[in-house]
Parts: sequence; structure tokens; C-alpha cells
Amino acid sequence: MAAVRIDPLCFVNPDRIMLVQMAGEQNTEIRDETSTNIAINDYNNRRHLSVTLYESSVYMLRVQLDCTDRQYRGDSLENGCNLAHYIELWIDLNDDGTFNETESRVYQRWARGGNAYDLEIGIPVIDGTNTKFGPHRTLLRMIPSYDYQRQCPNNDYSETRDYTINIIHKAACKGKICLLINYANGIHNSISMISVRIL
Repeated sequence: MAAVRIDPLCFVNPDRIMLVQMAGEQNTEIRDETSTNIAINDYNNRRHLSVTLYESSVYMLRVQLDCTDRQYRGDSLENGCNLAHYIELWIDLNDDGTFNETESRVYQRWARGGNAYDLEIGIPVIDGTNTKFGPHRTLLRMIPSYDYQRQCPNNDYSETRDYTINIIHKAACKGKICLLINYANGIHNSISMISVRIL
């Protein structure tokens, strides 16, 4: 019976998240520099880290990885930098305590230099039902790529982090007057403007 050949990369531990960063509105930002030092499934509740985002907008989120496998040194081809990863982000937009397909908010992903990923995050219009105003539980999850999972038997590693994203209405400000635009049912045929004087 022929021996089953296992790709050498299957013996390399997946990369670990070392930085999650996302800039928002009103001088808010998620900057999570919590490192993971274990090689099994990991969960971090970081909901105290919050960023404020406008509805109907697109933002960038960067995930930087510590891709140096402790088994290897230098520029060895067999280190964590050569493992592709799949990163997803869900926002509980309707606050029902679950995540569905429409709440997966990554539009595009880019790998940056082997140890960082940029994610384009889309924020929908607030309609009061599917997307509500205010803070929402947000789940970031990283797993090895699907190709790695197909090739390697020990592929159950995942890293999950909880954050908070606060979604608010867009504000058009001029001088000391801000016009808050409230959308009705996600369409523009019913718009009310409320003038708020900033003291």
C-alpha cells in the first residue's frame, strides 16, 4: 500500500493575529494589539473595543498576522508566511443574537505582503428592521484557506474575536448646524431633516 504524502506545510502552525485595526467616524478606532500565543482554536471577547461608522458607507479593516512559526527561523519556505488565510466579518445588524448570510459584510479582500490582509467592509442603510441604529456585536473569524483545509488533515484551527460596531446616520455639517438625514425603510422618497445646533 502506497504511503499517503502530506504536504510539508501541513505541519506548520497557521499564522496568529497580532493586530486588528479599523478607523471610524467621530475620532473612533478599533486597534487591537492582543496577540495569540497558542496553536489551537482561540476566542477573544473584545467587545469593549468599539468603532462608530456611518450607514451606507464602505470602510477598510486591516488584520496583521504574526506569521513566524516557532519551528522555523530565517527565510525558510516552510513557515507560516506561506499559508493563505480566509478572514470573515459578521455584524449583527438587526440585533437578534445570530449571524446570517446578509450580515457577512466583507466586500473584498486583499493580501498585503504575506502577513496582512485588508478587508473592505460595507455598512448598509439603517432601515430600523434589517439594520438598526446603534451598537452591534461584530464577529471577526480567521481560518486557514480552503485549499489548505482540503490538503491538510489537521485544519481545525480558527481564531475568533468579538468587537462592537456602532452604526449611525450620516451627518452633513456646515458651520454650527448639522443636518441629520433619517432614511425611511432604506429609500430616499421619505426624508426628514432635523437641524441640530451645536453649542
